[in-house]
Amino acid sequence: MSDMNLIIETWEAVKPCVNSKEKADACASLVRVFDENGLLDYDKVGINDCDGALKQAIEEYYEVSDNLSNIIDCIDYYEGELAEAKKECYIKGNVERNSAALPGVTEHRFNQLQEIEAILEHINIQLRKTRSKVFRNFLESYNRTLTSRDADKYVDGDDDVVNLTSLANQFSLLRNKYLGIMKGLDTKQWQIGHIVKLRTAGMEDISL
Repeated sequence: MSDMNLIIETWEAVKPCVNSKEKADACASLVRVFDENGLLDYDKVGINDCDGALKQAIEEYYEVSDNLSNIIDCIDYYEGELAEAKKECYIKGNVERNSAALPGVTEHRFNQLQEIEAILEHINIQLRKTRSKVFRNFLESYNRTLTSRDADKYVDGDDDVVNLTSLANQFSLLRNKYLGIMKGLDTKQWQIGHIVKLRTAGMEDISL
């Protein structure tokens, strides 16, 4: 049985139990589970045998996967934004202007943090999928000479696994840097609040 036939039969078996409003999410979850466990290879011909919901889920999933190479390009973008974000953590000039701009700045940088978190999760999904496929290939090719523990060690040295692990590490570091930005903005808000209290106490012309 081909990989495409297996997922089609699985979906046909569970489809009657799925609410019509939840079919899209159910298909997406099924495709992800099959792919992460190395049970699905994208077949543009075989996909025509799927019903509408499953076909859409597979096409959308692999459209995202094919864009993995573009993820590398966005590292430079977020690093550039990070340099600007560091400047926004400082209190400089008019206090009222700093206070008025802070909510918008915080929202913008938090949204960027969420984008990075989503990209990192996508990379980790691809890493798990790749590890599963490589692990299965090792066991199938050397089933008489390799134990599961041995195969797992060899998986860590596979080029694709190493590249994805390195990419995940880069985005983990980037994510942590943005967490530092959010901490800096929280501190800025705290400092502005205390500066306002000092001005209320009589320090009218304070400027930093």
